[in-house]
Amino acid sequence: MTLLEFINTIILAVLTYATAPQDIQRNLREQVQPEMLVRIAAIEYSSWMIATAAHEYGHAALAEQITGQQSIIHLGVKEPNTKNKPWISCGKFKLDGFDPKHGATEYSLVNQTVLKQHMRDYVINAVQEGKARPEEIKNILTDEVIATLSNQATLSKNDHHKILLVGGLCGFLASVAMGLIATGGMQPDYLMIHELFNSLLPLSPGSDSYIIWQDRFHLTEKQLSSILYVTTLLDMSACVLCTIIDKRNAPNAPLHTRAMLGLINYYLSGYARFYAGSSVTPSL
Repeated sequence: MTLLEFINTIILAVLTYATAPQDIQRNLREQVQPEMLVRIAAIEYSSWMIATAAHEYGHAALAEQITGQQSIIHLGVKEPNTKNKPWISCGKFKLDGFDPKHGATEYSLVNQTVLKQHMRDYVINAVQEGKARPEEIKNILTDEVIATLSNQATLSKNDHHKILLVGGLCGFLASVAMGLIATGGMQPDYLMIHELFNSLLPLSPGSDSYIIWQDRFHLTEKQLSSILYVTTLLDMSACVLCTIIDKRNAPNAPLHTRAMLGLINYYLSGYARFYAGSSVTPSL
């Protein structure tokens, strides 16, 4: 959360509480009690972290299938520093920080099957042309030659875009599964919509969809900057709408109260979630 988002959240929280009816004020106070707040934050935090992990695993799984090389998943930071030791390591997963909305996947950009074929062709041609005897094959595969062949075996743009796209879809499916576990039904949830948006729309510079849009539509940084304003508003509006129609909100809560709670939830995504007139949080 940025400083501006923190200030916005505080202002919205004060205005929401001050303009809410007394029964809603009481329920909001109940949600701020330490035990209740910890439960709300734990459920929200774990939901985002699981969705992010699933998102990155989608990247890694498809990348490994295409390239034949192992991938490494970094969770908890926007731009991981691979020189730093992770907090926790578990297989291909590395927990580098604790931001539930950020992750990154390291994967090879070279298709190993194609590279091996290029190396075989190179060696066969060298032997046939008399440039090397079989016992001298190792000498003709210099680092420079291997680098050139690797460059020729680099993933195609389509393969790269498939890897980027499948991550968002896996995150969306994970968020749907968590919604079913938490509520027992397909109730619209902001996490689901955000992950769907994340797979289709450029929500932030350098995001998966940002790269795809930039490559596919040949957009400039200025054009993408304008699109980002629109997609950010869509994402924010989705969070507000999901909060307004959420069944866990009291039906008698004023519309403006639920709308402002939606904005608070948007800024707090990954850290907590509040409902008007609800003192009971779902359990995963």
